[in-house]
Amino acid sequence: MKFLSFNVVRSALLAVVVLAIVGAAACGSSPVITTTSLPNGVVGQAYSTQLQGTDVDSWSLSSGALPDGLALSTSGAITGTPTTAGTFTFTVAASGSSSTDPSATASFTITITAS
Repeated sequence: MKFLSFNVVRSALLAVVVLAIVGAAACGSSPVITTTSLPNGVVGQAYSTQLQGTDVDSWSLSSGALPDGLALSTSGAITGTPTTAGTFTFTVAASGSSSTDPSATASFTITITAS
């Protein structure tokens, strides 16, 4: 039976470790949403807030609806001028830069009062 030399085994293990580190760095980290609540608004008054998170490449509306007159940008900005009073509950998704990264989701409620 032939045995591999210590240097061959050490080199092979080092190559595996390097590939694992490079692969983990290439995959990136999963996004995390850090925003916990959103400010309320008033009909007819400009509204602007920014969703916050780590390792987020883009934002999208996952379910529900924003208040009429507001829009969510892919950068996480919610802006516009609300046109209807009410309570609006919706879920946003935060996606990472890699297609293999899972998305994070969070639900929020914004109450718009009459002016």
